[in-house]
Amino acid sequence: MLDKLKEFWKTYARHFKERKISIVFLSILMILVAIIDGVSPLIYGNTIDGITQNNMKYTFGLILLSFILAIIRSIISSIEGRKTACLILSIANKIKSSLFEKTIKMKASKLDIYTKGEIFNRLEDSCNNTVKFCVELSKSLIIIVINTVVPLIFIFRISVNLSVFALMILPLMFLVTLLFQRVINKIQSEFVKNKDEYTVFVYNSLESIEGIKSFQIEDTAMSGFQRSISNIFYIFKRQQNIGVALRILQDVIIAVFNFIVLYLAASYIMSGKFTVGNLVSFSIYIEILFTAISSIMTFSISYQQNVIDITRILDIEHAPFEVNTLDYKIIDEPIIKIEANHLNFSYSNGKRILKNLNLKINEPGWYSLVGENGCGKSTFFKILEKFYDCEKNMF
Repeated sequence: MLDKLKEFWKTYARHFKERKISIVFLSILMILVAIIDGVSPLIYGNTIDGITQNNMKYTFGLILLSFILAIIRSIISSIEGRKTACLILSIANKIKSSLFEKTIKMKASKLDIYTKGEIFNRLEDSCNNTVKFCVELSKSLIIIVINTVVPLIFIFRISVNLSVFALMILPLMFLVTLLFQRVINKIQSEFVKNKDEYTVFVYNSLESIEGIKSFQIEDTAMSGFQRSISNIFYIFKRQQNIGVALRILQDVIIAVFNFIVLYLAASYIMSGKFTVGNLVSFSIYIEILFTAISSIMTFSISYQQNVIDITRILDIEHAPFEVNTLDYKIIDEPIIKIEANHLNFSYSNGKRILKNLNLKINEPGWYSLVGENGCGKSTFFKILEKFYDCEKNMF
């Protein structure tokens, strides 16, 4: 699975490297946020202990420090959010430009595989989703490490026994996520397929809107539209249901853990081995740790879903160019004569359109090809324009 991500990075690394300063800046902002989040629970716990000890001067100092850190964190988070959104759009636009160029220069026989709506979704949705995933992953890796290591250090300093118990819960959370992963991937594939079909339907309907009005088939078109959006909504609800089920199971595991921890902590406090401030700090650090672990699992699921988008992008990126695959030349002089000798042609689906066609036009003039639908009129001109290959000497 990681091969797809490596291939995507190898293909488009230049666009990310062009914005490496922005990515480094975002990483620094995220590190600052992580540091603030790392020390805040300790400050909060000490504040509670200061209150219980009636030490007002000490308590006021910690409250003031918490207030300043909260303001700083809010400013940093706002800047980070804006910079991230601009960075994602900037890189996505670069990749979209590359894909658009590939599309308009793609060999016609390859282009026939896709519908126009599907190509649009690949340029828009698949590109945006993949770039967002890569940017979020690159700037969040450091934060996940910090939010995993720092809480572990502090919870072990607070209580070794409770920390060991906390670590026993983590494998169970990973197991629950893995059980849902395959189902989530399958539903995502169905969602992408139906989204393509919906886009194709809307595109074709709007392109043929005069025909729809002329033949008075508005109700038929509306029924098709409703069917398309109903399919998408049905799959969306399945996605949401799976997500809810996963979150409920994770929350139940955490709730059971919190119940046991609170019971043990209460016994420690009553025996004088623990303070209320220790309990508060421990609980917040555990929440940060679980959030970091959840982020890892979320990225794992997101990657599995993004493999579909990455594959859709790379299919277009690696499609052959017409100018690179055809032995073509630009004709500067007027065409005087056209001759086809025993011309045969079949599309990629195996359907034969032209069979043993012989045609000769000896002088310039106005000509028309007449025939029933599907007999090969358009195909003939596409071959003449070298949109498709044919055997040498047939033209």
